[in-house]
Amino acid sequence: MPATLYTFSASIWGAAAELAVAQLGYPAGAVEVKTINLVEGQNFEPSFLDKNINGTLPTLDVDGEVYKNTTDVLIRVIHEEQYDPNFALLLVRNPEELAAKAAAIPKLFVAGRQATLNRLVADPAAAKYADFYKAKLEGNGFLLNFFEVSQAHFEKLRALIYEILPKQLQAENGEADFHVVAWLTRIAATSGGTSAGDAVEAIEKSFGAPLPPTVKSFFTKWIPRDSWKTVYGTAGLH
Repeated sequence: MPATLYTFSASIWGAAAELAVAQLGYPAGAVEVKTINLVEGQNFEPSFLDKNINGTLPTLDVDGEVYKNTTDVLIRVIHEEQYDPNFALLLVRNPEELAAKAAAIPKLFVAGRQATLNRLVADPAAAKYADFYKAKLEGNGFLLNFFEVSQAHFEKLRALIYEILPKQLQAENGEADFHVVAWLTRIAATSGGTSAGDAVEAIEKSFGAPLPPTVKSFFTKWIPRDSWKTVYGTAGLH
């Protein structure tokens, strides 16, 4: 029986898992990929929470054994909430960015999640997850007033890129590579990058400074790889 990878085409950490599958060369049919639509909040459905109470992607099911996270040091850093690349998708730094994102995918993402959470929190069939839904509703709701939070988050992203990663990132970091690459690619996408050709430039323009040599060398070595192209070549940066 093949392993089942639950992911979503626009999920940053789903992309990390997909990078691993492509880079490590699993044979055809060894990993079945199933889509959980995050925009529609399918990760909050009881049928998925039965597998992963965190409601997060990626989730890997291998013969009934479900894997939900990893614990490597660099992976822990890149996954810390203060450096959340998903919030980078939503953050705004000026009225122009606010107007643009209010009319695009970021608003759909927040609105879709809110609609699903509102439905499920009132559904008796999902009552065992009521506390989970209430916490998520509170967190999702704060995005209605996130301009100030955006400023602080942007500075935390800057600190990770320009201060923390240069100290911790090596040429090769094992499993952590997939997570760091996915994170940098998401930041490139939220900075206006659309392809391999402008990923680095987009980050540098957004943060107003060249990438540190260690970070730039690491990222530019990954971008030409077949695994990176498999995940991002057709779908675009996400």
